Amino acid sequence: MYLKVLRDAVHDEEVEQCVKQTQEVADQLMRDIHQLSWELRPSALDHLGLVPALEHCIDEWSKRPGPKIDFHVQGFDGERLADHLEITFYRIVQVAITNVMKHAGTSHASVILERTAQLARAIIEDNGRGFDVETVLNRAEPAKRLGLLGMQERAELVGGKLEIESGDRGTTVFVELPTTAATHVARVAGHGESSR
Repeated sequence: MYLKVLRDAVHDEEVEQCVKQTQEVADQLMRDIHQLSWELRPSALDHLGLVPALEHCIDEWSKRPGPKIDFHVQGFDGERLADHLEITFYRIVQVAITNVMKHAGTSHASVILERTAQLARAIIEDNGRGFDVETVLNRAEPAKRLGLLGMQERAELVGGKLEIESGDRGTTVFVELPTTAATHVARVAGHGESSR
């Protein structure tokens, strides 16, 4: 609004053009922030649950140029997971698929969700370029390993585990979270929403 007032008040064409460009940048930033906020905690996750939220997210990814993503679900037709487990799964799958889109150079990826009485599991795999997991986790620049470390941290905070297998071809991320670990809720609540 201030930029619009300034633009209307300016009578110098060069300054007016500069204000107009600044206004366009501000508008784009607002749209980007709105999109990021939605991706961090989509309303579908709160209202509908993990599976519909991931279905929507994968549908959105599928509209972009990049790999075809299959989504398979087994054992999630009963009651929902606890809130802290749903957001953990959602964010880990989101980061894993983002990594596939950015780095794998693949034609195909899949997300598999499975649930038993004691465990919930997510498997994210692709057939693209692999990488040396140990090198990236232990020796790469912080910016290049932040996503992987963030996924590990999220799983560990709720008493789960995350493993990454990769080589010359393809990468698979395995996530297992205990569905009965109520003791970890307080730890997650104490840490709040991670910045990763």
